[in-house]
Formats: sequence, C-alpha cells, structure tokens
Amino acid sequence: MTTFRLARLLKSSLSVCAPVALVATLSACGPDDGEASALGPAADVQWPTNPLGVNGGEALAMPAMPEARPMIEEPPAAPARYDASYREAPAYYDSYRDDYARPDPAYYEQDTGLDSYAMLALAATLGSVLADSPPDYGFRYGDVEPWAWRTGDDYVRYAEPIRGGSYRTYYYAPGQDYPFLVRDPYYSYGYREDRVVVIYDRAGRVLDPHRARIQRRIGRRYFDRSRELHRAALRSHHRGVSAPRWARHRHHFAEAQRDWERKRRDRREWRAWDRRHEPALTARWSMERAARNYAGDRFSSWQKADYRGPAPRFYREARKNRALMHKVRAERARVYRVSRQETARRASRFAARGHREVPKFAETHARRNLDRHPGQVRRAALQRKAQMQKLRADRKQIERRRDARRNLLHRREVQQHTRRGSNRHFAGQHQHQVQRRKQTRHHAEVRGRMDARRNLAARQEQAGKAARMQAQRKHKAKVAERRQSRAAKAELARHMQAQKARAAHKAQALQKARAEHKAQALQKARAAQARAQHAREKAHRQKQARNAAKVRRQQMARKAEQARQAQARKAEARALARKAEQARQVQARKARSRALAQKAKQQARQQQARQQVNRRHAQQQAKQRQAHQRRAQFRQAKRRAQAQRHEARRKTGGHLAHN
Repeated sequence: MTTFRLARLLKSSLSVCAPVALVATLSACGPDDGEASALGPAADVQWPTNPLGVNGGEALAMPAMPEARPMIEEPPAAPARYDASYREAPAYYDSYRDDYARPDPAYYEQDTGLDSYAMLALAATLGSVLADSPPDYGFRYGDVEPWAWRTGDDYVRYAEPIRGGSYRTYYYAPGQDYPFLVRDPYYSYGYREDRVVVIYDRAGRVLDPHRARIQRRIGRRYFDRSRELHRAALRSHHRGVSAPRWARHRHHFAEAQRDWERKRRDRREWRAWDRRHEPALTARWSMERAARNYAGDRFSSWQKADYRGPAPRFYREARKNRALMHKVRAERARVYRVSRQETARRASRFAARGHREVPKFAETHARRNLDRHPGQVRRAALQRKAQMQKLRADRKQIERRRDARRNLLHRREVQQHTRRGSNRHFAGQHQHQVQRRKQTRHHAEVRGRMDARRNLAARQEQAGKAARMQAQRKHKAKVAERRQSRAAKAELARHMQAQKARAAHKAQALQKARAEHKAQALQKARAAQARAQHAREKAHRQKQARNAAKVRRQQMARKAEQARQAQARKAEARALARKAEQARQVQARKARSRALAQKAKQQARQQQARQQVNRRHAQQQAKQRQAHQRRAQFRQAKRRAQAQRHEARRKTGGHLAHN
C-alpha cells in the first residue's frame, strides 16, 4: 500500500468508520493489500466495511427498513396478456458466448489480492442479504420491465430479463448512478467510476486485462446501459410486481446466488475478503437480512394460499413483529460487543508497538517506491515529508473527533439505557467507560506533548542550536517516553487483566451464540434447499404435466384422425351399401315383377283350374240336383204310390167293415 493510498484510506476512515477504526485498519494490512486489482486499484470505493463493525449508537438504533410497492395478483386469464409486455433486454454477450471456454491458463490473472475480489464479494453478500425476497417494484425501460431491490441504506440491485430465460443484474452503491458490478450469464464486470477495473468469469476467476478485449468492450456497453437504466428507474412510475410472474421466475435468482456460493468456496482471496469484512457487513445488514427473509417466507405463505386476500405489506409487518425486532437487536448488540473487544485488542497491540507506527509504515512503503525509481529521490523525499506532516495532523484530528463522537455516543447510550430500566448496570458500565476514556485522553495528551517536544527539537536542530541543549532535550524526551511507555504498559496490564475476566465470562456466551448462528444458518440453508427442491419438483411436475398434456393432445389428434378415417370408411361403406341396396332393390323389383308375372300366370292357371273345377262342380251339382230331383220325384212317386195303396187299403177295409 503506497503512502498516497494510505492517506486516502485515512481520509475515508474519518467519514465512514469510527475513528478508532484507523488503528485496526493499519494493523490489519497485509501483503495482499498493496496489490492492485486486475485492471486497476479498486480499494477506494466507499464500501460498508468498517473493520470494527458498528459503534454503540448504531448498535442500539435500528436501521431503516426497505420500502416496497404492494404486489399485484393477476387474474387467472391475465398471465398470457401480462407476459406479452415482459420482453428481453439486448444480449450483448453474444459476441463472446461461442468462444467462452478458454483452455489457456494465461487467460486468467495469476497473482490477485483481496482488493481484486472486493466488488464481486460485496455483490454476492448483497445478493445473500436480498435472498429470495420479492422485488420492491418494477419500472418501464423501453420495451423491458426491470425489477428493483433497494435496501434501507440505499444499495440497489436491478434485474432485467435476457434471452434464454436468465437475467442480467446491476449492483449500485448508495448515491451512485453507475454500478460497481454487473453480472451476465458468463462474466461479471467491476467498475470504478466510468472504467472497467476487473472482470470475473463465471467460475470466479479474474481475467488477465491484456487478454479480455472482447469482454472490456461488452463491459463498456453494460456501463452505458446501466446509467440509462438508473435514470429510467428514477424518473419512471414504480409499480408493484406481478406475484404469479415472480413465483414463476423466483428460482432463477436463488440458483444464481447458490452458484456464487459454490464459486466462493473455490476462491481463497474471495473467502479472505469475506472473513475480514464479515463483522461490519453483518452489523450493517442484520436488519435488512431479517426483513428480507421475512418477506420471502411471507410471500411463500401467500402463494400457498393462492394469493387470497390483499397483497402483504412485507416490511410494515416485519417492523411490527416484536420477535423479529428483538432478534435483530440481540444480533447487533452481540456484534457490537465483539467489535469492542476487537477494538481493545488491536489498540493494545498498537500501543505496545509504539506510537510512531503510522509514520514508519508510510516511510517503509515510500522507501520501496524510491528504490524502484532512484531518479525521483529528491521529489519523493519532499512528498514523504509533507505526507508525514499530514498524517500527524490527521491523527490529531482523529483523536479530537474520537473524543467528540465518544461523548455523543455516551449521551445516547445513557438516554436509551435509562428508558429501558437498566440504570444501575449501565451506571457501572458508564463509570468504567468514563475511566477508560480519561485514560485514553491522558495518553493522547501525553502523546501530543511528546510530538510537540519532538517537533520543537527538530526546529531547534534546523536552527542550529547547540548540540548540548539538543542532547539534553533528547534525553528528556527519551526519559519522558520511557516513563510514558512504562505507564502505558502498566495501564495496559491492568486493562488486560480486567478484560480477561470479562472475556472468560463472555467466551462461553459467544461460542453459544456462534453455535446458534451456525444452526440458524444451517436451518436456513436447508430451508432454502427445500424451497429450491420444491421449486424444482414443481417445475418438473409442470414439465411432466405439459408433456402429458402434449401426449394427450397428440393422442386426441390421433384419435380424431382415426375417427375421421373411420367415418370416411363408414361413409364409403354406407355408399357401397346404398349401391348394393339399390342393386338389390332393382333385382328385388325385377324378381317381384317376375314373381307377379308368374303369380298372374299361376292365378290365371288357378282361375282356369277353378273355373274348370267350378264347371265340374257345377256339372256335379247339376247332376246331383238332377239325381236329387229324380230321387225326390221317385220318393214323391213312391209316396203317392204308398198313399194310393193306403187309400186303397182304407177303402177296402171300410167296405169290409160296412159289409
């Protein structure tokens, strides 16, 4: 790390971190910090990375909640019409998509430091905080409708759909109109101001800047689009996102975040950056993470209920959830306690090494630069002297601001702890803190007097005063320094003894809290895996349903075709049957005609036969009548003969009787 970057880091520490963070920043610097990223230094971006976490006021005061537009529950018949406006953004990555695979190891940067992964790691952390929470709002940008997530501290993520069902995401720091990272399906681009400073492939490797010509061109296109996208988000009307559409596309974001987590395990520098800044990020986004997790779970519940009832106001509900707020306060208080312990430990280490560590650190790096450029020794010496003077002035300013900030935080802590009814405990803690502040101010005053004496000695030496007077002052300064060092060591020993007693009591609680945190993280990971598995199963079931519907449609089409063919065959059969029937009817009519003719002939013959029979019968009847008449005549003749005989006998008998 050069003296110039050290000065800039000191300046940013005044505005972003607590003043004591300077000590931790200097003590945490390692060999990797002096390395530039693949395409240029990126360490001067204002990340939320206070190495000491949060101060007391930030730990007790809850951060701002995100705001979101209510989601829209589209009616069942609307998704097709609604999705018609959901177009795809330009896919600039087509230029390098076909030749993505690069077998040559020289295509990647071999020597990367922590700064090279700052942008990717911060974006991945922000993505894990947002998790699978619904977008806060959507807005119009041409024919595309991007989605937006805005945190309570004004970090922004935009997502716009691109070809292939994927998304391109843009990550913005607070107050910036350009992104610090853009991610597409193949590469991620880190920006500082209007320049591409680092490019990562989808495995998390840093590309060699001299071999990434196509990617740099694509990155510049992304930068231009990102600024227009941000301006459109500011001036366009914000509307709620369709709940059914978010449910259909939700798994894309969860899978992208899981992909980042897998790649992080393979990149040592990425993991190191996360470890260094984890306390600050945890403290800064603990409220945001809890609210986003609540929103994701609440949306899942609403989805399972088929979107019945009004759309949930996720973050208003989270703000009123006492259990959630209590959990967040406990987490922030835990991080604050750990940060205070880390602050004391690093401050003690810094005090033990001496009070001139900052100038020595700057001089060491300045000498390294002078060795590389021997022709600029004179100018570098003047710059080094000016920078050392500026560092001393900055250190004094840090001490003054630290005292003012501590007094302000002390008043805030007293007020808040008083409202919570913990006056006795806080009074003891306050007394201890006041005593430590007095000791710190005393040491600062002593260091200030020592600096003044050293400056006075330097001016007297430059003025050419007597060597004896200079030796006496140096001797006095050394005696005072030894006294101060002994006093500081004694005070440090007393402080360390008291701190060890407290640390022994808090170690078990800290381990328990870490175990609970790991268990919660494991539970969340399992829940996320279960949700992802459920989403995959649901997608698989939907795919199976679509395939089954397709098969059914094909079967129905085949059946319809078969039915049409059967009907055609039936119609043809009916036509043939009609023709056969007509032929049969013709033949039947002919047969009937022949039968009628034959019948007529037969009837004629029968008529003739009947007539002949009738004639014979008539003849027989005539003969019978004649025979009957003859018999009747014979009987009549016989009766007349009998009558005549009877009459004759009667007459003969009467005559006899008369006689």
